[in-house]
Amino acid sequence: MTAERQPTTPKAGGTGKPKGKKAAKAAKREPAGGGKAGGPRESPGGASGAGGNEGETRTKPDGFHTRQTHGRRGLRRFTLVVRPPLPGAGVKPTAPSGFTVHGRRPNLAPESAYEKQLVLASQDNENLADLLWADARFAVDEAAEHALFFSMMMPPELAAEQKRQAQAFHERYTRLWQHLDARGPPAESELRSYVRSIQEETQPFLDFTDELHHGQLTGKLQSLASPMFFDHTRKETDRALVRLEQIAGGQAAPDRDEAIRFGAAVMEEHGRMLAQLLDPDEMEVIEKALSESKRFRAYLPEASTPGLDEVTSAAEGILDFKTDLARKVESARVRSALNPILADHMRREALKLIDELQRCKD
Repeated sequence: MTAERQPTTPKAGGTGKPKGKKAAKAAKREPAGGGKAGGPRESPGGASGAGGNEGETRTKPDGFHTRQTHGRRGLRRFTLVVRPPLPGAGVKPTAPSGFTVHGRRPNLAPESAYEKQLVLASQDNENLADLLWADARFAVDEAAEHALFFSMMMPPELAAEQKRQAQAFHERYTRLWQHLDARGPPAESELRSYVRSIQEETQPFLDFTDELHHGQLTGKLQSLASPMFFDHTRKETDRALVRLEQIAGGQAAPDRDEAIRFGAAVMEEHGRMLAQLLDPDEMEVIEKALSESKRFRAYLPEASTPGLDEVTSAAEGILDFKTDLARKVESARVRSALNPILADHMRREALKLIDELQRCKD
């Protein structure tokens, strides 16, 4: 005769849940947090991850920013917690006396993790050391980000060595920028040596950029960047170094005609590059980018010299376009292959142009 099985009673403090393989199967069926299947889960720091419901209250750890993007399923959105991608991005810098912070919104903190605010000498500040420090920081930061963009556009399967070199240049110039920032403006007696040291630091990168440009032109390099992108960045760095020499030599304001020609050429190419990086379905935005390019193309012929106010107005117009585009790229309201870091980089270059044109008025 078989003994009758007695019902099991959980021990004190136990859960009464099955153990072993049955417990493992039950754990797989039960969603994390004990909620209903398919419910939102909390990610580290208390911010809801992909699939979070719109309207939820989310918190984020210090040093992070929330980025909302539209999901594929109608009203639902994906909320990502994004670490600031670059040193200086997503934080409001402190401007020393005689300097001004330029951001997307005047006198306010950065609105996203991708916004990097620009510290320039105030318009009434003509101190050569201050002007040199501001332009040196801009030139080195520009070179550091150019190297980062090169790295992003180098598939490791096709350009592993070039990618490694670009990453090394990015790290090198990021450290140099941090050194210049911490040191502050140079002494009046060392302006020329200050410029020479920056020229020596950046020359290897100029040579590297030339190699990439030639390789892309001849087909020896198979990157995701166009030859014009390499040529464009080379011209920007060259011109920044020339401007440093001018300031060290006592020229506080740039040459008016040169500033107009150079700025117009840069903005004209920016419009075409932005159009290329947008999703082909974004026809309205592409047309706007090409329209901005065409506007600056009219200022390029040597036969005529456009008015300073006219070019300044055009620069302010493309700045507004770039700022709006940067916001929409960050939130995926505009579809593109444009990285948000590059979008904000181009925005700051328009800001710098406006600052130079305003100095030419005096």
